[in-house]
Amino acid sequence: MRFLGILLLAGISTGLCPAQQTVSIVQFTDPQCADCQTVSKNVATIQAKYPGSVVVVTKRYSEVMDEARAFGVSRLPALFINGNRLDGLVETETLSRLIDRSLGKLLADTPVKMNLTAAPRLGAEGLPEITVFSDFQCPYCATTAAVLSELARQGDVAIRFKHFPLSFHTSAPGAHRASMAAAQQGKFWEMHDRLFAAQGKLNAATFEEYAQTLGLDMERFRRDSAIDQDLVKQDLQEGERVGVEGTPALFVNGRSFLGKPTLQNLRDALKSAVPSSAPPELPPVILSGNPSSPKTLEWFFDAQSELTPASAAVLREFLKQDSGKVQVIARNLPMPFHPASKFSHQALVLAQRQGKYWPFLDRLTSQPNDVSSESLKGLAMRLGLDTGEFAKGLDGGVAASVLDSDARRAQALGIRGVPTFVVNGLVLEGIPTLESLNAAFNRSDDKMASASLLGASKQ
Repeated sequence: MRFLGILLLAGISTGLCPAQQTVSIVQFTDPQCADCQTVSKNVATIQAKYPGSVVVVTKRYSEVMDEARAFGVSRLPALFINGNRLDGLVETETLSRLIDRSLGKLLADTPVKMNLTAAPRLGAEGLPEITVFSDFQCPYCATTAAVLSELARQGDVAIRFKHFPLSFHTSAPGAHRASMAAAQQGKFWEMHDRLFAAQGKLNAATFEEYAQTLGLDMERFRRDSAIDQDLVKQDLQEGERVGVEGTPALFVNGRSFLGKPTLQNLRDALKSAVPSSAPPELPPVILSGNPSSPKTLEWFFDAQSELTPASAAVLREFLKQDSGKVQVIARNLPMPFHPASKFSHQALVLAQRQGKYWPFLDRLTSQPNDVSSESLKGLAMRLGLDTGEFAKGLDGGVAASVLDSDARRAQALGIRGVPTFVVNGLVLEGIPTLESLNAAFNRSDDKMASASLLGASKQ
């Protein structure tokens, strides 16, 4: 993992600096150092961005070696921001966040887009959201987790969790795998609380003890927690993309949180946060038929289920015989134990918008476990989709509303497993034959006819 610049004093890295009217930057540099020249340009950009608020002093290392050594400078470039040292190449985005923090700002100006499809949520939908990139072995993360849990308990905010185990925390990977294994049985937050409460005992025996306490299926827990999950890699990559340099890193409605994560600071940040613009709501995935048709066939499925190819084959046989009289809707229902499947379903919704639904689904079911963002974008390119539009939709989570709507429909019908077919409201669990589907339509037609006759007799 590559961080741009090394934060050496806790005052910067944990947001403890008091608010300043002006910020001083002292840079030790050398004209023969390429990185020094880059950092000097970045500092000049920052000074222009904050007119009157940033004072810059430049010192040539060869002329002030004794002074530099007294301050612990052993490599170039070296910066001091209000006395706090940073070594190495520091980008303008990092400098900007540090200046904002020193000036007492709680939130960055510009929100970033993150894919939260697979991020566990604590709190109700529709609330402002705080996304935290966290490490189960990080003591600062444990303190912040208690603050965030209190905010969620009070109903002020929903918390979204992103995995960000730091490379020097050797016990963290196992803890994150344990949390994801618990998540597949609906117990992420319970495991989350236990892991943070006992950071000195992050080992396999403790994870199993917690899993038993939570009543998890132990055989399944052991199997799932032994697997390196792609989700951690995806969260790490996304964290680096949005500027995460350490843990905990918080984003309030997509805007980087710059202050010390106290209850009061977070409440103040929530008040000032501009509500994140919701992605546009997309219509359901209609594979055939007129939306006004009284006849409907709904197919609830999980792209990572091994039963999907067989159920899809039956649906395609039905589509061949149907003349467009039936509205056929694909309902996305990724199971909780397939958290990464949500990415697949968002990609399917986007592929359907470009007329490539079935080719995309065929490729997905042939490689159900390869559902990283890059793999899905590569598949879109191979199938000739508009990759720019596809990537924008995938990274922005614009298809999430379709998945949410399909999940609500499944809940209303009492559907908990896949595949499930619904014929005019009649639920058929499992994989039906083409004959049983047609028979179900005949039964529903008879009921509709009887209801019509009954209504006529009462007039």
